Amino acid sequence: MRAPHYTASDFVRVLQALLPRGRVWPRDHDTTITATLEGLAPTYARQTERDAALLDDAFPASTVELLPEWELTVGLPDACSELAPTPAARRAQVVRKLTGAADDSRAFFADLIASLGFTMTMTEYRPAQASVSRAGDRVYSQEWAFVWTLTEIQAPRFEGARASAQTDLARLHLQCLINRYAPAHIVTQLVFPE
Repeated sequence: MRAPHYTASDFVRVLQALLPRGRVWPRDHDTTITATLEGLAPTYARQTERDAALLDDAFPASTVELLPEWELTVGLPDACSELAPTPAARRAQVVRKLTGAADDSRAFFADLIASLGFTMTMTEYRPAQASVSRAGDRVYSQEWAFVWTLTEIQAPRFEGARASAQTDLARLHLQCLINRYAPAHIVTQLVFPE
């Protein structure tokens, strides 16, 4: 939520209203006291703008000027940071780092993948078991219980001459994050179409 915006004329009007009553305190436009208030008011207007900016910077999702300090606080950029991201993407990384409690659920990985603009399928394997497997099921060894295959259906859309390079960077970023958050006992395979 943005703080209210007050102009210099708003401050002149308020300061005039705070003056004592009487003939020695005129509120006319051409008086010395009004000229003095008009000289002070722009300073107050600038200060309230700076105060509003500080309120925005107090929260990582809306920060502008304090974005480098927020990044330093959460340890960004790191190995999985996007290369040369926009300020909005940098803010999203900070928020993700502060609020993203990783877990090994499919929902967590689906949300992570979607937040980066990808659409993927996730395949988990299970070893063959006499009581669970049916005729025609693929037979996997015990080691396959610790493998996930993530197959890209759609990559984020980029435009311009460097779209292919940006897609490749996005895939590297995704691969780094998947490897970071995947449980230690899981081997992940990412399949990207050619």
